[in-house]
Amino acid sequence: MERDGFITQEAFEALSEEWQAGYVTAFMPSFRRVVDSDGAHALKLDFIQHYYDLMEWLLPPEEYDKLVKTPMWNAAFENAELMLDALEEGLASPDVPDSGKAGLPAMIQAVKAMIQHKRDLDELPEQP
Repeated sequence: MERDGFITQEAFEALSEEWQAGYVTAFMPSFRRVVDSDGAHALKLDFIQHYYDLMEWLLPPEEYDKLVKTPMWNAAFENAELMLDALEEGLASPDVPDSGKAGLPAMIQAVKAMIQHKRDLDELPEQP
């Protein structure tokens, strides 16, 4: 599966449970291939975002928060500098269409704010 083959939430929800399962089953090998490759970070981010979308569409809200959202934010906080590099690479990449770059400046600013927050936390005095 390629990036341009990603389904929308509306289209996904219109599928039967059997077809939804088939879509996820078809997506996962491509997801693993892209994420495990040495390829462009922007493409990896697109596949990771679609994976998170699928999990949100499939899981009940409480499970999504516990199993996906909280661990994702913890990982993002720990790896903010890597995320910033990947987002900036995506913004500069000729391989990413303009439509894919549209939200990147806002995401870059959010990650920069996260990095600054981490620095501010590191400067706080330790509590006894």
